[in-house]
Parts: sequence; C-alpha cells; structure tokens
Amino acid sequence: PTDIPYRIPALACTQSGTLIAVADYRHSGTDIGVTNYGRIDLRYSLSYDNGNTWTEVMPLIEGKGANSPDFMNVGFGDPCIVADRESERVLLLSCAGNVSFQNGTRQNHQCIARFYSEDGGKTWGAPEDIAEGIYAQFDNSNYGPVRSMFVASGRIFQSRMVKIGEYYRLYCAVLVRDKSATHMNYVLYSDDFGGEWHILG
Repeated sequence: PTDIPYRIPALACTQSGTLIAVADYRHSGTDIGVTNYGRIDLRYSLSYDNGNTWTEVMPLIEGKGANSPDFMNVGFGDPCIVADRESERVLLLSCAGNVSFQNGTRQNHQCIARFYSEDGGKTWGAPEDIAEGIYAQFDNSNYGPVRSMFVASGRIFQSRMVKIGEYYRLYCAVLVRDKSATHMNYVLYSDDFGGEWHILG
C-alpha cells in the first residue's frame, strides 16, 4: 500500500473536557531508526463534544527525515500524554531521533522529546530533549550505564492523591536495555509536571 500509516495513538482529556488524540504519521512506514533518516510526524485532533465530532487532523510536529538539521528532528514517534487535572497544561513525551531502541548505546540513543501545550492542546511548543537527565541517573547503578530507553507510548498517569507544590505527581513507564542488554521496565515520576524526572525505587 502507498498510504502513509498512522500508528500508536495516545488520548487525554483536559480539565475543561477537551479530548486530545495524538498518533504517529509514519512516512517511513516503520519505527524510529529502523529506516535510516526515516521521517515520522506526530499529528493530533481535538474533540469538544466527548468524541462525537473531531477537528481536522493537524501536525503537532513534522519530522524532517534526511533533511533534518540535527539528530532529534529526524522523526518523532510513540507519544504518551497527560492533561493536568487543575489547569489547561498538557504534557506529551515521545521518542525521537535516528536510531532504533534495539541499536541504541549510551552515547548514541533515542532522544526523549518533551512538548507542552498551555491552552488545552490547541497549540504546542517546540520539543526539548530531556534524555540525558534521565540516562545519567542510571550511570552509577548496578544496571548502568543503560544502552537505550523507550518512553512508554499511550499515557502518562497523574496521581489523584500525591500533590507536591503546584502539581499532582506524574508517573511514566519506560522500557530500558541495561548494560548487559537485558530488557527492564522502570517507572519515572515527576512532581513539577514533567520538568524533572526521577526513577521510582
């Protein structure tokens, strides 16, 4: 088939009731890094009536593929998302770059791209790569330095009970290939709505 496939949907509902649906738009037809310089975009749509109708599908960010000026902007995929329960802030994390999870190394791994919306998902800021701050927490552990990390696609969870300062705590699952290439799952948590992440346990 010649159609560009959509994959890996993520869904969130804002405190005002807007549904936000995000998914990969895979020009490359496959995962990040499997095709060298494979372009993957993130696209999104909004619903203001509980999913009965949706806006047109819009680009959240377009991967640059072989025309990328840097490593991160080659492609973006596997989004996970959360809408803050008390404001219109929305956080989205995605994998990004030009190397697959399986081929990642401590020195050459996927980026973890962080996006914020301040208006309930209508518009989105530019991505920031937050991978190094998370990878570094494993460097001196029994399992590190880890080779690669995959941010769990789909959903970031927000606690209903634990609130530190302005925000309720966030939890996000990650798949990790440790120093011996063993696959392990960890949970990251953040008390400032994704500004800084820490390893649970």
